Amino acid sequence: MIIDGIVVYHASDDDITYLNIREKQILKNFKSVYEHYPKGKYYGQWGCAHIPLTQGVSNIKNNFASVLNTSYSELKGKIFSIGYVYSSPNSEKYKEFIKPFSPYLDKNKSFTIFKTYGKDCPFDVPAYGFFSNPITDNNTLSDYFKAIIIIQNYKCEEWYF
Repeated sequence: MIIDGIVVYHASDDDITYLNIREKQILKNFKSVYEHYPKGKYYGQWGCAHIPLTQGVSNIKNNFASVLNTSYSELKGKIFSIGYVYSSPNSEKYKEFIKPFSPYLDKNKSFTIFKTYGKDCPFDVPAYGFFSNPITDNNTLSDYFKAIIIIQNYKCEEWYF
C-alpha cells in the first residue's frame, strides 16, 4: 500500500513476511546511524525475537542482534543482549525456564539480573522454555543472551480496546 508517496506495509505480528521486512528496516536504519557515528555506544529495548545472538529460535530470519554479531566485524562479540521474562505465580508460560533460577530469586525484589556466561556460570543452562519455538540445537542460554532479567511481583494491566 502507498500512502502519501510512502510505502506502508499492513500486516499482523504473526505474518512472517511482515516480520522479515520490519527486521530489514531496523537493520537498515541502524546501519545508517552506525555509519554516521561509528564510535557511538548504542542501547535499545527490543523484543526477544530481535535480540538472540544466534539464529534459529525466532520466526524472524536474520534477526537484528545476530546480524550485528555476525555481519559487522567491528561489532562481533560486542553485542550484549539481555532477555527478560515475567515470573508470576499465576502464569505457566516461563515456569520450566525459571526453575534453575528460582533458588536465587528474592521474592521481595521486583527483578533479578542473571549473567549467563563465564567460566562455571551456573546460569548457562539450556534455553528450553524461553522461546515459543522449540529449540533444536545444543546451544545454551549464553549463545542467545548474555544476561536474563526475571521480573516478578508485577501487576498486570487490564487492556481496553
